[in-house]
Amino acid sequence: MDIERMSLGPLGTNCYLVYDNQQALIIDPGGESAKIIHFLSEKNIEPLAILLTHGHFDHIGAVDDLRKYYKVEVYIHKLEAS
Repeated sequence: MDIERMSLGPLGTNCYLVYDNQQALIIDPGGESAKIIHFLSEKNIEPLAILLTHGHFDHIGAVDDLRKYYKVEVYIHKLEAS
């Protein structure tokens, strides 16, 4: 298993790409979806889902773009879902 940390978005929020066997989970994509897509494409990695630790703006900035681009589900605790 490998982990790539990216500092993204206006606040430099840590986004993590946890990947193994050409599949990944995207955790807290705070912004700059193009950088995430570029990394995954360059390594030929398919994301399986987006995981959010919470719903603050600096952790969800790239969610819509990534969800549409990869057609993946987004998971967050039910108390943060709104």
